[in-house]
Amino acid sequence: MPVTIESDSRKKRVQVTVDVDVRGPAFERAIEAALDRTPALSEWDWIIDDHAGVDDIGVEGTARIAGFYARHAPEPTRDSYTVIVTSDRHFAPWGRVMDLHFRRRTHLAAPTVEAAHALLDQRADGAGAP
Repeated sequence: MPVTIESDSRKKRVQVTVDVDVRGPAFERAIEAALDRTPALSEWDWIIDDHAGVDDIGVEGTARIAGFYARHAPEPTRDSYTVIVTSDRHFAPWGRVMDLHFRRRTHLAAPTVEAAHALLDQRADGAGAP
């Protein structure tokens, strides 16, 4: 499967793995389908393993994805995070652009899936924002 989505209800966390051949529209459809199936995921933390490099989403795609979240949580009840697993050293400015499209969701980067989980665990343990 090109996009694998797993959820952990105990941690209120979603992990997405993107295969190398996935392009933006397929990624968008997978996220929309997951949120439509389980609307509560719109307020959970997400880890997106994007080492494959889905790099054709852009501002318009980000706005569409934000709309999928907003459809199920127009007024989110909690702050949440999306951690993108990427080796892109220049992700931080794009993460800030992504933040502008989402309500109460911050986008961060981590070099590995394990580091992404550690970042979210740190936040959950009360250590503050990652």
